[in-house]
Amino acid sequence: MAEFTKTQGRYLAFIHAYTNLHGYPPAEAEIAAAVGVTPTSVNLMVKMLEKKGLIYRQPGQPRTIRVIVPENEIPAWSGKPSGVRMTGGSKRNVVVPMVPPSSLYVLTIRLLGGPISEKFANKEVKRQMEIRGDQTLEVAGEV
Repeated sequence: MAEFTKTQGRYLAFIHAYTNLHGYPPAEAEIAAAVGVTPTSVNLMVKMLEKKGLIYRQPGQPRTIRVIVPENEIPAWSGKPSGVRMTGGSKRNVVVPMVPPSSLYVLTIRLLGGPISEKFANKEVKRQMEIRGDQTLEVAGEV
């Protein structure tokens, strides 16, 4: 049986749930937003989880985290906030609303026309954006 703390279990639960939902592991920034900590804290935790043999990853390669704890030992992801997280290196606390990863929507945006520099001429320009289920594109006060 794998041994890990409650906090380590939250990380494992999110990584496992996100991977099952998307088919690929989360980035450390996504883990930070979900768990409610800084990306630096996630990086330290990921290294700890790897050292304890709870995950496997390829350092320097994005999205390679794989939980190697038996599935029946991974806690369920609740999506509940752990409280607050620090933002932008400042010392002010910002409450981060949390939702389960099943409420993430991925939008792919492609530039179809408009003024384009020569650098991007004849190239596909696209970006992906993830939106939580509790977010909207509505601007407050506009109808």
